[in-house]
Amino acid sequence: MPKEALAALAGALDIKDRGDYTEDSYNAFAAAKSYAEAVLKKAGAYQCETDSAYKDLFLAVNGLEVAGGGAAVYFVDCGDHDPSTLSSGDSLGTNNSLTDMIYGEDPVTKMMWGAVDPKNSYMPTGGGNRTKSKGAYTVWTWANENSPGEIADCQPKEETFRYARNQDSEGITPRRVEYKFELVSGLYDLKVCVGNYWGNSGNVDIYASGEKINENTVSVPALRHFDFFCS
Repeated sequence: MPKEALAALAGALDIKDRGDYTEDSYNAFAAAKSYAEAVLKKAGAYQCETDSAYKDLFLAVNGLEVAGGGAAVYFVDCGDHDPSTLSSGDSLGTNNSLTDMIYGEDPVTKMMWGAVDPKNSYMPTGGGNRTKSKGAYTVWTWANENSPGEIADCQPKEETFRYARNQDSEGITPRRVEYKFELVSGLYDLKVCVGNYWGNSGNVDIYASGEKINENTVSVPALRHFDFFCS
């Protein structure tokens, strides 16, 4: 992980007052950010220090818990390779019994939710590691399967992800990863994590209920909280 990537992650953070988060999760974030800043200031920092600082900060940001928050309505581990299991520390939402799925009826809660293909194509082909994964795949959005280790079960949610596979060569614009959720009308707190695993991603916009909900383009990687009203 280049030092520039660590600097970009630290510089992109938009963390509000510590009172917004639980004490333990904020303290872990503060320690990781302090270490990252020390590594950035250190002349001749070793690569292992940069790698460790990036991973610790990324995990700490994703581990921030909003103080006083109730149970999640949906918890989705995008790109999970066995949606029937939970990774350490995770809990399902009240409306979902799996961590990831293609859009349809949840087998337990009967709520409609899941990943949507941008061209409504749901019969993917190819991909040697994909065939060994229990993850949810569409033609144009895949769970990351680029090495055997990346399809292992019970990876932290910060390490698994769904990506827009070959959408650029297919002419899909804008390239996107999309989910739909059945919800009752009301105000919701949406927590979204976006990454830049291969270092080739541009900045992104976040949409909910068909409306862009970020004021400024989101620099990746990032974790963001949004309030949005579902009518």
